[in-house]
Amino acid sequence: MWTDSDVINELIRVAGKEGNGVLSISRWSRGHVIAAMEFPMSNLIKERFCGDARVQYWSENARPHVGAGEGFLDDQLKIGIFFPKLTPEKAYLK
Repeated sequence: MWTDSDVINELIRVAGKEGNGVLSISRWSRGHVIAAMEFPMSNLIKERFCGDARVQYWSENARPHVGAGEGFLDDQLKIGIFFPKLTPEKAYLK
C-alpha cells in the first residue's frame, strides 16, 4: 500500500477509481507524511469522508510554497492526503 494509514489508503483508492492519482508522498511540516493528489477533491470523497471519525478534514488558502488545498489527516499516525483546490486563476486547466 501507499501509507501506513488504512483510511488514507482508502481515500487514495477511491480517488484512483475517479482517475485521480498520487503525485508524490513526502514529509511535510509537523512531521506529517502527506500523499499529494493530482486533481481537486471530488464532492463524493468530501461527503464520504467528512463524517469519518478516523480522519480530520482541513482546508487552506495558497501559501508561498504550496497552492491552495484541502484534504484529510489521520492525526494518530500523522499521515494525510492533499488535494489541490481549483482556484479561479487555474480554472482554465479543468
